[in-house]
Amino acid sequence: MIRMGPSSWGGGAEVGVLYEYRKEDIARLGHCAVPKVGDLLLCVAHTGDCFYNYLIIKNRRGEFYAPGKEVCGYALGKKIKPLTKRQFHLLLAGETIPQ
Repeated sequence: MIRMGPSSWGGGAEVGVLYEYRKEDIARLGHCAVPKVGDLLLCVAHTGDCFYNYLIIKNRRGEFYAPGKEVCGYALGKKIKPLTKRQFHLLLAGETIPQ
């Protein structure tokens, strides 16, 4: 079961929340990171201390979708908006959701 919301650790990102990836966040991702500045990232897991897994979210014709690229890094980005559980699970399942 995926626990959405703030981690019990008490800091950093929140699972189920969209973040905007910014230039100042570049140093906070792992070496295999592929997002571009301005991309949206969906926090999908708190994996330890201040480390999180994110899905890159794209916008296509007014809908969000996850092309399947996951990145890992520290808490980062500008918080855009939390998703409902339904929206969160639809994106994880490869479905689209309205913007």
